Amino acid sequence: MNKDSLSQCLRLAAFTYAIGGTACGASWVDPDTDHQYHTTEAYTRGDDREYGLVFSDEFEVAGRSLADGDDPRWTALNKNDYTNEA
Repeated sequence: MNKDSLSQCLRLAAFTYAIGGTACGASWVDPDTDHQYHTTEAYTRGDDREYGLVFSDEFEVAGRSLADGDDPRWTALNKNDYTNEA
């Protein structure tokens, strides 16, 4: 994939993620997530809408690594937490 098509794909992915869809042949819903959890009804009285799952991660892959570049969804960063210096 060249730089321009990657940039276009990322813009499309950001838009479709915002509306709960998929883009570029990827989904943010883990294929190991049981299908019964892909939709839910609202808990608010009077809200008849059905909500679709937009992200899940089951973390059940043996030997899975979260090292930088190893996982398409998560990256473990080794950095100081400067927010607690206040």
